[in-house]
Amino acid sequence: MAAYKDLIGQKITVVTSNPPEPKTGQMWYNSSAGKLRGLAISEAWVSGSPMTSVRYRHSAFGISTASIIAGGSVNTPGAQPSTTATEEYNGSGFSSGTTLGTARRGLGSAGITTAGLVFGGSGGSSDANVNNESEEYNGTSFAEGNNLVTSRSAICGDGPQTAAFAAGGYLGPPGANSSAFEHYNGDSWTSSTSLPSVRRWSTGNGPQTAALVTGGETAPGTQLTLTEEWNGSSWTAGGAYPSNFSAGASGGTQTAALAFAGRSPSYLSSAAAYDGTSWSAKPSMSLARAMVGGTGTTSSAFATGGESPGSPALKDVTEEFNSSINAITAGAWASGGSLVSGGRRDLGGFGTKTAAAAISGDSDPGYSTNVEEYNGSSWSEVTDIPAARKEMGSAGSQTAGAVFGGISPSGVFSATEEYDGTNWASGGNLTTARRTYAGLGIQTAALAYGGYTSTALNITEEYNGTAWENGGNLANARYGHAGCGLQTAGLAFGGEIPGPAYTNKSEEYNGSSWSEGNNMNNVITVPAGDGIQTDALVFSGYNTADLAVTEGYDGTSWSTRPNLASARRSGSASHDGASGSGSSALAFGGAPVPSRGTTTEEFTGETTTVNIKDFTTS
Repeated sequence: MAAYKDLIGQKITVVTSNPPEPKTGQMWYNSSAGKLRGLAISEAWVSGSPMTSVRYRHSAFGISTASIIAGGSVNTPGAQPSTTATEEYNGSGFSSGTTLGTARRGLGSAGITTAGLVFGGSGGSSDANVNNESEEYNGTSFAEGNNLVTSRSAICGDGPQTAAFAAGGYLGPPGANSSAFEHYNGDSWTSSTSLPSVRRWSTGNGPQTAALVTGGETAPGTQLTLTEEWNGSSWTAGGAYPSNFSAGASGGTQTAALAFAGRSPSYLSSAAAYDGTSWSAKPSMSLARAMVGGTGTTSSAFATGGESPGSPALKDVTEEFNSSINAITAGAWASGGSLVSGGRRDLGGFGTKTAAAAISGDSDPGYSTNVEEYNGSSWSEVTDIPAARKEMGSAGSQTAGAVFGGISPSGVFSATEEYDGTNWASGGNLTTARRTYAGLGIQTAALAYGGYTSTALNITEEYNGTAWENGGNLANARYGHAGCGLQTAGLAFGGEIPGPAYTNKSEEYNGSSWSEGNNMNNVITVPAGDGIQTDALVFSGYNTADLAVTEGYDGTSWSTRPNLASARRSGSASHDGASGSGSSALAFGGAPVPSRGTTTEEFTGETTTVNIKDFTTS
């Protein structure tokens, strides 16, 4: 047997603490703990950000950190009109993508996000409407490609755009399934040697010269364990899947594939990996479901949407699989301590997740002068603000904050109040009194923008710690919006624009002027926000109902994040522009009208840590 030093190139060292950045294969003896330790592979599914809409019977192409979700059906089972809608996944969340030219569900897909392919499926509201149409994706838009030889739905496929395959499927009533196998060369489809078995709702992996087709069904309720491999000229039987399996998803190649979810005929949460010879069980997902979209590899994959037991039957849920030396903790909201001075909405807030302040607002009864500080676990009352108000702007930290504007029983405010962590003092007045607007920045470099008097405003004002002066106007007059960032790199999003209409528009400020950014996925008013211009978070709010949705902004585009536990509107957030981050946020107050809430939730983004394991010395 080879010695450890011969295999790794170094001896096992004795240390008093674990190395900060251990290498793959490295082992050490921790003398403080009395343990032999090293890195171990961690395999698990974790919750990911939801899709922007519920759907099933959709397809996915790309990789687990850059993929396109295409088509499907967004209605409840039994009412199944197909959709042209697509979504883009960036590894953190989903955003709306360019629509397909043809609405379809049960479609196949192949390729990557800059060179993708979708094909087949069924349109309208009937599975009888199978089609043979193909569309190519160039990273920006879909364009019509040449048709499949055989029209079918519930089809599988994979490969690069220029060497894809399509296998099996459903030919339409009276229930005939297909064994057809076709190749795509980047221009046209040609028939090849048929699958040995007739089936639909299989999964497919690999290029057209080394294809893997797994599971499927010959009829509803008759699922298969069958795996078949194609070597470019003939088919051979592969290892059987661990259970009857259809309508799942998969990723990988003929010699390294991962398949997951599906039905047997009950809904499945199981997953299994293929090594070119046999399948082995992998950790199960938390939610059993079928007709999901998913892609990836044996080390990194995701499953999203689908149909599951219970109500609602259709899902927007995403789960991510990782197999590596790193243990991944999914981003999530968690309950924090409740406000102690009673429920409030339309309140002000500033600070960080572990050092925040909640100021004034609409309480029950009347307006509140209460101020509370948060220490990362609980709220406590501190010095009241001199004048009660709501719908104000706010900025800064727990020890150097400011609130400005808003409305009180006596009318709309222009006054600014500054907080030093103990006491309040008067600051300079806004040049334009206003309400229902956003503020950002720090106490000595804040921004007030938009709002409402008798109409929506586009006015921006900059504060230097002493006085306010006019800055560049918003591109869109708005109120009920939120924002975050710094005076020289700010962000505005959501709210209501003249019309009146709720909006998903966002804008960026560069210290002198505003420019339009990309739209949020959700049309939303009275949300809360946190972070900086290149790493922002928006959450809660209202459109036709109170919302728990969360979206993140990376400086270019918005994508989904895990939802709040409780839907609410008109709440507040910690948003210290100097230290904010979309990976760390605090939401507090706000509630469905006419309620006023005390609820606090804390957001922590996804984290990764090395998986250190103790080993026996025997």
